[in-house]
Amino acid sequence: MDNVQTCTQSICPDHQNNNWTLGFKSQASPHQTMLDVLNIFHSLNVRWKRIDNYNLKCLWLPLRSNDAIKFEIQLYKATEEFYVVDLQQLSGSPFLFLNICASFRALVV
Repeated sequence: MDNVQTCTQSICPDHQNNNWTLGFKSQASPHQTMLDVLNIFHSLNVRWKRIDNYNLKCLWLPLRSNDAIKFEIQLYKATEEFYVVDLQQLSGSPFLFLNICASFRALVV
């Protein structure tokens, strides 16, 4: 993914709700960004089911654990210049979820 940055930002400007998004900024087209994401998931042995063109439900089964990690990714248009790939844990160990996020991040750059 060219021109990708990691970002954390509040999704509510007044910070009252304490909701944050963890994601990756991309200046590539939405189609190219999703192709890159799918290629990375393939290399990490992540399974996915397409919910929408820019939304996937994902399953990762770590090699050294019996715990399955379920998460969702969504591609959002943040500004005219870039999109954000947002990852959200649905179930499983939070530490293993961070592990798959770190593995994803390592392959993005």
